[in-house]
Amino acid sequence: MFNNDLSLTVDVRHYWSRVAYSGEYYLLETDGKLRPDSDIAPTPNINYNSFTVDAKLTWNFAPGSQLSLVWKNTLDDYYQQTIPDYFENIRYAFGQPQVNSLSLKILYYLDHRAFVKP
Repeated sequence: MFNNDLSLTVDVRHYWSRVAYSGEYYLLETDGKLRPDSDIAPTPNINYNSFTVDAKLTWNFAPGSQLSLVWKNTLDDYYQQTIPDYFENIRYAFGQPQVNSLSLKILYYLDHRAFVKP
């Protein structure tokens, strides 16, 4: 809050998920036992990142009226090799394409009573 009429909100979110497959596959038999199966093609590992930044500047310029300027940045990355180190993962993720958007919204309150003659 800069003052009663002007504020800035910033939300930063990072989600990181990784799956490293061991390469061993089994079939479940009817008796409940597992039998090794080499016919299944190996599944690639997964390294997934989702990083978003939302920044919103809000100005209440008159009673019931508001101007909002919003910037959104999104990075969504799927990689078929796990990266064990967090900072190495962040460096790799920020090298990928990002999507940015900027929007401006104006809400203006019209007092209908001001236009009606008594």
